[in-house]
Amino acid sequence: MPTPGENSGEAPSDQERVSSRVFDAPRERVFKAWTHPHHLAQWWGPRGFTNTLDEFDLRPGGRRITLAWIPRRLGVPSARA
Repeated sequence: MPTPGENSGEAPSDQERVSSRVFDAPRERVFKAWTHPHHLAQWWGPRGFTNTLDEFDLRPGGRRITLAWIPRRLGVPSARA
């Protein structure tokens, strides 16, 4: 698996988050799970939580704001730029 910047010749920025994992699923399905708000809300966060995506912009410089609801119905905000 290429590391950040490996193909472009550029070093990864200090703002970049990199993680890797192997899934037993077609690439298109995994991409959809990460990039479509409806799908991401179904699996993001700890088991038993539900999620509300208040903002979801995957463009460079965009951000994602998620509200994770624990079973007692308390919202736990999470923002990512």
